[in-house]
Amino acid sequence: MSKLTVDSTSDITPIDDYFPDESLLSLCSIPWSANIDNVLAIGFLPAHLDTQDKRKFLSDVQNFYWDNPYLFKYYPNQIYQRCILDNEVSNVMKFCHSEACEGYFSSR
Repeated sequence: MSKLTVDSTSDITPIDDYFPDESLLSLCSIPWSANIDNVLAIGFLPAHLDTQDKRKFLSDVQNFYWDNPYLFKYYPNQIYQRCILDNEVSNVMKFCHSEACEGYFSSR
């Protein structure tokens, strides 16, 4: 907390509203793929998982492939798709709908 200077002649201590490090209370969002990235890149398993969740997580991780700095997911139709972060979604959608191949070419 901030240091308060006390005036010995006053009984009321003034409140100092200045907070020097505003980033102390800032929150950062962790990407959805952080645990998968950690397992594939360095082999670090999340500590909060119990045995059943760990087994399920490791089963799911087998469908992913790490090619630094990108994460890909393998699908049963033998296609690898690059995983994107939440903040990249709008850019990808904008690119797909505004470039030379914009539009839809089939019902799918």
